[in-house]
Amino acid sequence: MKSLVLFLPSAFPLLQTVLMAEAQVVVENQLQAVEVLSIETGGQVIQLTIRNVSPRNIMAIDFANSESSTLTIDSDFSATDDVLLIPGASKVMNVDVVPGQPNSKIGFLAVVFDDGTGEGVPARLDIIKNTRLGHRDQLRRIASFWSSLLTTAQTGDESSLNELLATVLAEASALPEVPADGIATTNHNYPAQQMGLIAAKHEAVREIQNLQQRLATGLSKEAMELLIRAFKDQHHKVLAKLEKGG
Repeated sequence: MKSLVLFLPSAFPLLQTVLMAEAQVVVENQLQAVEVLSIETGGQVIQLTIRNVSPRNIMAIDFANSESSTLTIDSDFSATDDVLLIPGASKVMNVDVVPGQPNSKIGFLAVVFDDGTGEGVPARLDIIKNTRLGHRDQLRRIASFWSSLLTTAQTGDESSLNELLATVLAEASALPEVPADGIATTNHNYPAQQMGLIAAKHEAVREIQNLQQRLATGLSKEAMELLIRAFKDQHHKVLAKLEKGG
């Protein structure tokens, strides 16, 4: 089902509504950098097509799909996407319908540009910034894991690599999940930094477990080396983006 677009005076946010199974979906966009082109629905998913109408690259976008649920899409956490939206580019975003809420409202809250500046709700911009900081701090700790694993894959035997994977998994599982800079738990930045720390930690644990499973199934030493190098390169690229702060 396609959307019914309502054009309101420029002093008001751009509102777009669509009827979906006797429910009304309202999209509220108060960002100058983003234009909502269309809304389509199907099942329990709403598809939004948005366009970057600013002259700068958009790296992250933050929106809410209910009163209590928000989602941030950040290309700084991606090893494959350098930019989320270049100027003039459009993107289709899938948003899950929140169960039990017949009147769905989607609000575009914030965007962050490639120079580190942003537009939107200040509190949401702080969350994006601090989530990145937590993720960065954790990746700094994780970087040495990949270096040692790659060296062992290149110079050691299968038994040595298997032992190191077990050691590294234990170290990754013990990584901290609280900010290390003494930030108070009551500080509004604390949860976002913690979220970044936990996300990076859990990703590393999953990747190391994946390597253990591959080695156990008889993957060749050469193939393991290539796989470890790929993980190392991905982490290096993401960390470099977070260090840059773009």
